[in-house]
Amino acid sequence: MADLVVKLGRDPVGQLAYAQGIVYYLTPCCEASTKGSGDGVVCRHCYQPVALELADAWLVTDEVAWGRLYRAVGLAAGRQMEGQARAAAKEEGR
Repeated sequence: MADLVVKLGRDPVGQLAYAQGIVYYLTPCCEASTKGSGDGVVCRHCYQPVALELADAWLVTDEVAWGRLYRAVGLAAGRQMEGQARAAAKEEGR
């Protein structure tokens, strides 16, 4: 079965997504996750360098990280994204 990936919305850094209990950023080039390389952070799909900020990720249960997101996007948008991520986690049984 393919992993469930849910796009959550955008914050000042970029597009957020949820999969397998983790909230993370998608790269602007391929909408993929990131990975570290000898040259910094790259797109996991095309290996082009991306901004270091896109490497941030957190567990869906991390209340401190959700608080940072709320401050960045506002309470209503933050709650909506958190709700989507928690619903997807529940669907996965996490």
